[in-house]
Amino acid sequence: MPQIYFVHFQVQPGMDNPDFESVGGAYAICFIRARNATKASLQAQQNFTNNNWQVLRIEDGPFRVERNQYLDDEDNLAAFDEAMQEGESYILYEWPVEAQPGETIH
Repeated sequence: MPQIYFVHFQVQPGMDNPDFESVGGAYAICFIRARNATKASLQAQQNFTNNNWQVLRIEDGPFRVERNQYLDDEDNLAAFDEAMQEGESYILYEWPVEAQPGETIH
């Protein structure tokens, strides 16, 4: 039976992404309905690829989560419920394009 898995990625827009000029990167919180953790992670990564985002790294997960873990967290609870209904849900916390010390942009 499919479960909901949580995966937290760091991503950046690819050159063909409409946000390439304005978004430097994002932390992506993903809730994925899948049969196992590996499939959940691959499904999320495929979604990013399809939408012209590059996965830089997995920050946390994938691991199975339960709805009751998010009863006090309105945003994540809504994302969990959306994943139950739609199969996946993504929350992106984006930052602007800004060079950090010692880094290049994109």
